[in-house]
Order: sequence, then C-alpha cells, then structure tokens
Amino acid sequence: MRNNVGFPAKVSSPSAALCHSALGWTRSLFAAQKPTLKKYSVLLSLVFALSALPAYASISNVYVAASASGAANGADCADAYAISFYYTSANWGTGSGQIGPGTTVHLCGTFSAAAGASNYLTTQKNGTSGNPITILFEPNAVLTAPYWGGPAISTSNNYITINGGTNGTIQATANGTNLANQNWTGMCFSSSGANNLIVENLTCSDIYVHVCNPPITSCTDTSGANGIQVSGGNNISIHNNTVHDAAWAIVYTIPGSNTESNVAIYSNSIYNCDHGPTIGDGNTNAILNGGLIYNNAVHDGGNWDDNSDQWHHDGIHVFLTHSGSSVTGLAIYNNYIYGYWGYHWTAAIYVEPIPPSNTTSFYIFNNVSINSQTVGGPADGYWYFFGNNCGVYNNTAVQGTASPQNGLRYSTNSSASSGCTVENNIFTYPLRGIVIDGSSTLTNSDYNDFYGLPANNAMYYNAWYGTLAAWIAGTGFDAHSITSNPKLNANGQPPAGSPVLGAGANLYSICNGQANPGLGALCYDKVGTARSSSSAWDMGAYQFSSSAEDPPVAPANLTATVQ
Repeated sequence: MRNNVGFPAKVSSPSAALCHSALGWTRSLFAAQKPTLKKYSVLLSLVFALSALPAYASISNVYVAASASGAANGADCADAYAISFYYTSANWGTGSGQIGPGTTVHLCGTFSAAAGASNYLTTQKNGTSGNPITILFEPNAVLTAPYWGGPAISTSNNYITINGGTNGTIQATANGTNLANQNWTGMCFSSSGANNLIVENLTCSDIYVHVCNPPITSCTDTSGANGIQVSGGNNISIHNNTVHDAAWAIVYTIPGSNTESNVAIYSNSIYNCDHGPTIGDGNTNAILNGGLIYNNAVHDGGNWDDNSDQWHHDGIHVFLTHSGSSVTGLAIYNNYIYGYWGYHWTAAIYVEPIPPSNTTSFYIFNNVSINSQTVGGPADGYWYFFGNNCGVYNNTAVQGTASPQNGLRYSTNSSASSGCTVENNIFTYPLRGIVIDGSSTLTNSDYNDFYGLPANNAMYYNAWYGTLAAWIAGTGFDAHSITSNPKLNANGQPPAGSPVLGAGANLYSICNGQANPGLGALCYDKVGTARSSSSAWDMGAYQFSSSAEDPPVAPANLTATVQ
C-alpha cells in the first residue's frame, strides 16, 4: 500500500497561527499563576494536540484550460491557467496555491492531444481521507485525440476522484475498424495501486469503434482498446459512467500476490463494448475481499464479432484463472443486459473461477437479460458459472423463439463445482432450462419458471431429461417450479394475473441483516421495492408492484460509501 503524503513540521496557515498564538497565551498565564499549574494541564495538552494537527494550505479550487485565458490566475474558467500549470511538479504539494489534499482541479473547454498521446493528465500527489484531490470536468469539457496511445488520464496516487461532472468526455476521433487508425494501446483512464479511488460521471467515447457487418466471414478486425482500467487498490468505486465503443468497458484487475478489498462497479451505462463490467486476476495469489457489480445497463456488444473469434462477448465477466487467486463476498445484481450481442456471445453473466475453489459464497440476483435477436445468443447460457457455495436468485432471462440458448449452466472446469442453489428465476424459451456439467453438483433448484422448454432434452444433469416432470422425478429438484407463460412485458416485468406472482420462495432469511449494497439488496427487487419478510415472493427480478425502468435505477434508500 502507498503512504499518504507527509506533512511539513511548520505550515504557514491561519489555523497554525491560531494554535501558536493560543500556546503563547497559555504559557504566559502559567508563568503568572504557578500555584494553579495543575488546573491548566488539561488545557495545555489540548493546545499541543491542536498544534500537532496537519493544516492544509493547498488551493481549494483551480481552473485550467488548454491555454490561458483572461487574468490567467486559475480563479474560474474565464481566467484559467494554461494546462502547463497542472503539469508543473512545483505546483503540487501542501503549500499555498498548490494542488494537494482538498483541491479540485476544474477542466475547462476542449483539450486536443496529439495522435497517440498517453497520460495526458497524471496526478502527482496523494489526497487524504476527507480531502481527496478531485479532477472535475466543467460542463462540455472534452479530452480528445485522434487515438490514444495509453490512458488519457492516469494515477497511482491515493484519495483521487475523477469526476466527469455533467457531461465530461474523453474521446478518440479516428480509431477503429473503418477509421484512419487501428491502435489497441489506448484507454480512457487507468490506475495502478491507487487506494480510495473514485471514477464517476465520466463519458468514455469511441476509444475504439469496432464494426462487423455480416456476413461474419468479412469481419477481420481483431484490434481494440479499453475504456476504464484499474489495476489493484482498495476501496475502489467506479460508478455513473458512460462507456461506449471500447473493447473492455470497465475492468478491475487484482495484481498477483496482492490482497485487495472493497471494489464496487455500479450504475454505469455501457454499449457497443465487447465486455461490460469485469473483475479478474492478473497473476497467481491475487485475492479480493468484497466485489460488487450492480445496477449497470449493458447492451449491444455484437459489433465486436470477428471471423477468428478473437472477441467473445460477456455482459458481465468475473475471472480467476491463476492458482491461489480468490474472491470473497462477490455479488452481481440488479444489472440489465440486452440488445444485439451477435454470434460470439458467451453469456450475459459469466463467473469463471478456475479452479472453482477460487470463489467463496458468491451471489447472482435480480438481473434481467433480454435477447430478442434473431441470430446467435449466449452460447453457454444467460447465467454461466463455476464456483462453490453460490446463490442464483430472482433473475429474469427473456429469450425469443428464434435463437434459444441455455438458461443456466453450472460447470466443471479443472475440478467440480458444488454448493449452488437456484431459486425464484424466470427463463423463457431456453434451449435447455438448466445444464449441470461433468461432476459438478447442485445443492438445490426450486420455485423457478421454465417457460417454452423444448419437447426433448429440456434439462441436463449427468443425463438428459425431456420434461420438467422427468427432471423432478430424476433429481428431486424443482418440485415447486412451473412451465407457465409469465406474460412478461418488454422490460421483463410480470403483469397482474401472471402465474409467477406469489409463486416464489420467501428468501428473506438469506438477505435480512446483510450488507446493502451487497446481499442485503436481495430483500428488495431490481428497482428497490421491498420484498415481504413473511409471505411468498414473486419469481424473477421484479415484484408486481414495481415500476420497471429501462435502464434500471439504483434501489431506493441505498447509498454506496467508499471508505
């Protein structure tokens, strides 16, 4: 972990002057009244404590633009410093007028970088707890280049906030399949080892515009560039961003031999990207304690098809493919995955620990995937995963009749997965409702709706089961499950009279008292309607009383705090 920036022993500031003045007054008082020295000992201790506290003289707000304007004193956008002020290391620190803890750097106007620019804005000092350094895009501020050769903005410092404001944008203007450049090294933002990092309200646009117009045999472009990429660090929050036309939209990588904690990727809008939110390990013994992916809207990744299958798309992906890696407390919920995903769509949600013991107690709930395309589909299933001790609850997968795929696939990879429970889910027109591969074992499956199962090979678990009744008789699972038409609307919400209403199990004991954000959100549906503590739940992601929103919004009365 990186240490916070040190504080000088003497700081010229109003608060320091006040402490020094109080100390002088106290000493004079004690000299005049020695017999009552004990009486003031507590006061003396307090004054010394106050004089030891750090006092920041860093500038609170500074405005920078591509070139100086007006008085060029950094007071506002009309009088902005030139960007050279930001680049100058002497302007970073805790001294008067420097960029340091508590400073907000306001970006004004358009910043045009040369083709292949990298690290156009890089932080140079740490913020502190309660006093982060914030890079804030003023309205209509843009960082632009024909293509980026590395990250447009980067940091390796602690307590940094990157805030796109109302419409702050990082873009490439000429990078992609049919454009002047096909550069794959660029990205919108990156960090390495930065703790207490927030990336919010930012638009990452056209970092790589990949195009595939069928037939797929004509699609030969295998290049791509990523959006937001974070390597390591504790207490990471990436939220309320828009990322479109990039390869991997948002990815958090756990470095090898590191133990990290508290990573949240939520409420982002992502489209025309090969991968949506992703968490993965970079090497062996990469450990993450607490990973949350929720409230994201991810759609239309089919433009990343290519004839050699270089890009196989996932709405959400978690991978732990190195020995000794692990993630605990993983929750993937309230996400909405829809649109055209082409021919090389692996899964709406893909959790890939190899071996399965790399994950412990993960949960997938309240997610909605809607597939209305006439070709392709999620090749391995809407919810496809390995791993032990998991819960798959109250998800909705809506499949058209044209290209059905597996509803849920629970697999073996290098060793068996075990300990997973599947309850209260809705699958419409699946190729197969559930597929349990190899030697993996399911703990329980029940209270699900499998509507539109094929006439044969409806389920698989070491043998084919042609109907739900045969599956129940052969496995003992899904005794309370149904095959009725849930009559869902275009958003996957059940109307009055739907057979899924009140047909689910009450799972309140699983979520009650749990953290929210986290597993505690299961006690609410996808848009924040509370589920009953005692009566039967509705199947699927929405309670009947909910008002479905598309894209989804955060559940009511929830906040996410980075500590």
